[in-house]
Amino acid sequence: MLNQDFYNELCKLIGGEQVLKEEPMWRHTTFRTGGPAELFLTPDIHQIKEVVKLCRVREQKYLVIGNGSNLLAGDKGV
Repeated sequence: MLNQDFYNELCKLIGGEQVLKEEPMWRHTTFRTGGPAELFLTPDIHQIKEVVKLCRVREQKYLVIGNGSNLLAGDKGV
């Protein structure tokens, strides 16, 4: 279940338009596979360090995927 406080912190940190809820992963993989990610972030290069730091402090799992080439995501989501 999504922690609303964590979501709000991310929106404040990188901007709400860069924090997507239940984003279909097929939109971000070259093979066009994958169900929804609970949260999908698109920080710029200067924001990544702060996002990772916040995830670690809040003990939230994260995965940096780059451009999505050679990535397979399950249809049930991540």
